[in-house]
Formats: sequence, C-alpha cells, structure tokens
Amino acid sequence: MADKNMTPEPDRETTHLSTRDYSLDESVRAWVFSDIQPVPEKTGDDSLWRIFTLSTAQLPVFMEHDVPESRLCISYPESTISSTSIKQKIRLVLGLNVDTDPAIAAMRQDEDTRRYADRLEAIRPYQTDTVFEAIIKAIIQQQISFRAANSITKKLVLATQDVFSWNGHSFYGFPTHESILNLGVEGLRGIGLGPKADYVFGICNLIEDCHFSPESLRNSDYESVAAELAPIRGIGPWTIGAVAISGLGLFHTFPYSDLGIRRIVGRFLEGVHAASVEQVVEFRNRFGESGDMVLYLLMCGEVLGVLGE
Repeated sequence: MADKNMTPEPDRETTHLSTRDYSLDESVRAWVFSDIQPVPEKTGDDSLWRIFTLSTAQLPVFMEHDVPESRLCISYPESTISSTSIKQKIRLVLGLNVDTDPAIAAMRQDEDTRRYADRLEAIRPYQTDTVFEAIIKAIIQQQISFRAANSITKKLVLATQDVFSWNGHSFYGFPTHESILNLGVEGLRGIGLGPKADYVFGICNLIEDCHFSPESLRNSDYESVAAELAPIRGIGPWTIGAVAISGLGLFHTFPYSDLGIRRIVGRFLEGVHAASVEQVVEFRNRFGESGDMVLYLLMCGEVLGVLGE
C-alpha cells in the first residue's frame, strides 16, 4: 500500500504512564512474533508501535518501556485528542488495569506451578485495539497455529492498510470493515483465509448493513456477548471465548477445549500429552476464582518458553 507521509512532519507530543512489576516486552511477545510484523503491531527492544483507534480518530502511537524508571514513554503526532484519552486507551490495550496478583498468589500456593510464578508476575493481558479486531483475529486463528494465524494477519494488514511514516517508524492500523469489503472474498482467500474468508466477509457485511456493532459488546458480561455472537456464521464457542479474552478483558471464562491449553495442562498430568476438557476444568478449579487467569498466564509462559525452563 502507499506510504502516507506528511510534510512537514507533525510535532511530537509525549506523555508517560507509571508501571509496577510490568514487562511490556514479555506481555506483548506472548502474542506478537518479532519476525512476523506488522500485525498491525511492530515491536523493538521494550517498544511497540501501531495506529490506535480513539473514538472515530486514528492515531499513530509509539511506546517505549523505561524499565529502570518503571514507566512507559508514549509519543504521538500532535493531536487534538487529550493525553488522558490516549493513556486510557494504552492502559486498556496493555492490560494495566488488570490485577493479576491473586492469580500469581494462587500459583505460588500450588506445588506444580509455584516455580513459574516469579517469571510470569510481570505479564499483563495484552488486548486488541477494538472488538472488531478481536473478532477477525479470532476467526483467522481457528484451527491453525498461532504463528500461522499471525502470518495471515500480516498479509491482511499489508493488503488493506497504508503505511504512515513518522518519527523514523512505520505505523499500521488494523483494517476497517470497509477496507475488508473492498478487498473482497477472493482477496481474502488469496491471503490464505480459505473458507474462513466467507465468515470474515459476512461479518463485515453485517456491520456495513448496521445489523451488528462489535464495539457495543464492550462492558457486556460474557452471557450477553455469547448471545450476540453465537448466531453469527463462523463464530462458535471457541471463538466467543477468544474474543472475550483478547477483546473484552473477560477472564472469568476460558476456551477449555483449546488444544494449546489442553497440552499445557497435560504437562502437569503424569502420562498425559493433551488433557481432556474435564481435566482442564479440574486443573483450573485448583486455583479458585483465579483459575482462568492462571490458565492465561501459563499460556503466555508456554509461548515465551518459560514452562520449558
């Protein structure tokens, strides 16, 4: 796509967010591969940048984690959007409002997981920019590896998005439903979506026809989210669970049938390669109300290689 450069380049504005016991690098690296970008995120050493959605506006944002000072340095082009709104968005996406302390405490009390607690305590649940992004990414992820899904997401971003160059970095956003409709079903198949192209295109048509508003799901409970999403073609229980976690920050439920989490739990069961759904639920219940967050942190630990240490 074309390179959107502005001449002269907009002035830079900077704000900061305090962090405590937080690792931007590990929290994001659990979901974004360094060699498969943009998705639309791009990353560097303790840094992340992409175009974020704030109300109806699009804003390129660069974040760098000053680890010694325990703060995030956030920079963006001069904008009429308030720094308060920008920081609220960043806190939401980085999961900085999520309290993982009870889950870490529960892990420390468990014989099987206590050795991982210290390594996972700086992780916060990384979220998508919009609910729409969570839905489309979850559909892409269906029945394939997360790495393969990221490769398709990268192709989707590059096929639909213009690059915005600012402050020495290239920024991308996630496609809108309009840009996906413009790409068309054949274009979606061409980037590797296969039969799922019809699901993605159908959801975008529902939005275009004002029959579905993904952002209206924000702040809803899981039951309401499931009731809204279940009738949509291409969305089943696994996808609903994935959207609830990655797009809505609902961590009191989990897609227990996910093969990845079944294999992770199988690590803690003698002679089991992949746990059954019932075994996953039984394992989860060992941690009480923090069980689903424990599963999330263990999943991140698996991607980061922590569970193999």
